[in-house]
Amino acid sequence: MQTNVHDDALYIGLDLGTTTCKAAIYDSELRCVGIAAEEYSLLTDDRGYIEQDPEEWWQVSCKTVRAALHKASDTLYSSAETNSADEFYLAETARRVQAVSVSSQSISVLPLDENMRPLANAISWLDGRGGGEVPTITSHFTIEDIYRRTGKVLRGGVYVLTKLLWWRTNEPLIWSRTRKIAFPLDYLNLRMCGHLATDHTIAGGTMFHNLAARDWDYEILEKLEISADILPELQDSGTFVGEVSFAAAREMGLAYDPDVYAKQPVSLMMGGQDQKVAAYGAGIRAESITLSMGTSAASEMLIDVDAPSIIDTHLFASMGSLPARFCWLFPGKQVMETSIGTAGAALRWYRDNCASHLNYKQIDALALEVPIAPRTVFLPLLSGNAGTSACFTGLTLNSDVGAMARAVMEGVVFEMKLKLETFPGQDEASTLRLFGGGGKSPLWSQIMADILEKTIEVSEDSELALLGAAQLAAGRPYDWSGTGIKISTYRPDSDNTRLYRQKYAYYKDLRNLLKM
Repeated sequence: MQTNVHDDALYIGLDLGTTTCKAAIYDSELRCVGIAAEEYSLLTDDRGYIEQDPEEWWQVSCKTVRAALHKASDTLYSSAETNSADEFYLAETARRVQAVSVSSQSISVLPLDENMRPLANAISWLDGRGGGEVPTITSHFTIEDIYRRTGKVLRGGVYVLTKLLWWRTNEPLIWSRTRKIAFPLDYLNLRMCGHLATDHTIAGGTMFHNLAARDWDYEILEKLEISADILPELQDSGTFVGEVSFAAAREMGLAYDPDVYAKQPVSLMMGGQDQKVAAYGAGIRAESITLSMGTSAASEMLIDVDAPSIIDTHLFASMGSLPARFCWLFPGKQVMETSIGTAGAALRWYRDNCASHLNYKQIDALALEVPIAPRTVFLPLLSGNAGTSACFTGLTLNSDVGAMARAVMEGVVFEMKLKLETFPGQDEASTLRLFGGGGKSPLWSQIMADILEKTIEVSEDSELALLGAAQLAAGRPYDWSGTGIKISTYRPDSDNTRLYRQKYAYYKDLRNLLKM
């Protein structure tokens, strides 16, 4: 069981993203005292397949935890005599770690044999090879039925279900030897404590997790002839998974002596999918929305589990542009999610190709000098949007670097507004909590406030998936009110909002006009 909280307790948040792994050490007040990051690779080939090596998941996780422990040791014992005593203080830092929890990418999936060893590389969530299996699914279930059951719109090879069907069709030998499947979160859980278990937010990316039951959808599995025996155990986030083994703890830099470690082993607490854990770290609440804005952007909003009629009405109103629905980290709530593929990536694309001599602060300054131009518009559809492509419109001889940069920022927010309007009840959410790289731009944050017509709260701490994981490890939410972390607030400007309402209507008309 989890060790009782002590003043000297430390907690680890581990975040396994798509190509970057991060780890952070937090003290008993959930203040970060050490953080590290390490990039790792996607494996691609000329067939368009995108895979990852699960051993690299484990090795990069161990490496970042060790690096974060070193930084935490330096922070915690910086006033002490170091040099020859470095190893002593590092061991003392490791001894203080009470628990760890993982935030991870989802939808990537890995086949395991009877010894819980990988049979192949993991198919990445970015890999759409299972798109050809959609007719197999629709021969048993309508798209509407799948959405009602799982909260997911069936399209292409996005979700785990299509990847499993692809394995069965195209790799029968691997499929015949598969005894379990694992997602990134539960594979790390397995390596740490020997127990294969996942949470409901990760399970939600399978398209065979039932929202109403908060369990696997056994009818979908039965109809598609997939045995439930291959699935990980389901647990609520923040619950005890097991004790980190001495062997795993040693690889992670958490243990040196087996006898000492046996007296106080590190607890592994169930984590969750990275966007949901980040929303938890951001302090998501019923009356607010969170927006994670990095290379892509994802927004989350909590809803009650007993409000399906609102969702159902919305379902038949605009099929195909619906928010995904997931069970929340904890029972009693669900969460809606919508995303756009190119957010920060759109501004980076513009900078790299049109303003490579400038940094982001300089681009911000130039864009700030430009007034809102009613007809200068950028569609940020640079990837993954069948039928519509990115473009600038309304450019003139006066359209300079700043004007185009501002149009890019506005276009990203217009596209997110379009997606947020698929959230039933989003008008009642007066506040949006923003984190990630986009929040580092005061201008972009103000544009969001003006276009979305919501108060934007930006935390100076952008690593909220790590904080959320540490909260789950510690077994308590973060107290935003008394921590001293700076929150910058941006409120809608009424004059700008009036102009942006007109420009948003034009943006939607233009977007529809350019569909092919």
